[in-house]
Amino acid sequence: MTADNRQPKGVPAGGQFAASTHGEPGVSLSEASRPELDGWPEALYPPNVRFHVSDEGRMITETTDISGDFIQVWEKSDGSGAYDGHALGEWDGADDDDIEQAQSWLTGRHKVIAAAVRAEETAAVERARARILAIATGEAKPATDEELSTTIDSYGDAARQALRHVELASAGLAARKILAAHPDAVYAEIQTDSWDNGEFVAGAIVKDAGYDTLQTYFADDDEATDATREVVGLLKNLDAQPQNAHWSGAFSTGSYGEDLYMIDLQKAAAWSPADEAFRADLQTPEAQAEKRPCTNGPWCTAPRGTHVEDCEMGSTW
Repeated sequence: MTADNRQPKGVPAGGQFAASTHGEPGVSLSEASRPELDGWPEALYPPNVRFHVSDEGRMITETTDISGDFIQVWEKSDGSGAYDGHALGEWDGADDDDIEQAQSWLTGRHKVIAAAVRAEETAAVERARARILAIATGEAKPATDEELSTTIDSYGDAARQALRHVELASAGLAARKILAAHPDAVYAEIQTDSWDNGEFVAGAIVKDAGYDTLQTYFADDDEATDATREVVGLLKNLDAQPQNAHWSGAFSTGSYGEDLYMIDLQKAAAWSPADEAFRADLQTPEAQAEKRPCTNGPWCTAPRGTHVEDCEMGSTW
């Protein structure tokens, strides 16, 4: 942060974020596009929220508008639990009350981000605790039964999440590359093969909306280009058993037979790691309690956490 940036008239450089002064955002927007935007002033463009950690270790959350003006907030380093921040730029169409309201809203977002980051940091430290101590002390102490159990649980959870992300990101990036080469493509039919070490994904057949073949992607094709090999390399990260795979549950056009192997390219290309925030099984216990997952098993096409009255399969609970 630099001190020579302009600030809107009437907006002080700090001191607006003491917890005793400002409560949580509570103003509801009549035309908010998302519930989490409640409290964001209507006079401003929708926020573009980001966060980073400064060289001093301070976590800073900021939002920018289309002209590049931005607001930042951070927790004070004095242990008071209060927040500080400033607004830089003109923020066209906004008055002092709008800026203050935006800062209050952003402080609420900062609290959510900070809590999530601390949880991630804690999990990472617990996984690496023994290794960190061994590096620091030059001594590898024997592990207790509890430490081994903790290692299994923490690394197991991390490994499962990593596997899911690798599968979905690989399918998404492959879909983007396919669509860039074939704008009329709609589906990719996953092709599997087997060898001594088991079954694997060998490639895909790309089809249009009428299921006519546009292109085949196989790395062992004599005419395969580098682009083809790159797509196949990504597809090989997918589980060859779609009945239990992450990619099929997220992107397949159906729940059995050939449809289970058929990926919706637009859906796959649109996937983002941010989507995982809305998975019922990754939300807080309180959030999970509000929705019970479908008991129809992996063949159900309804999203996980769908209420029974909304389930297209007519599942019972």
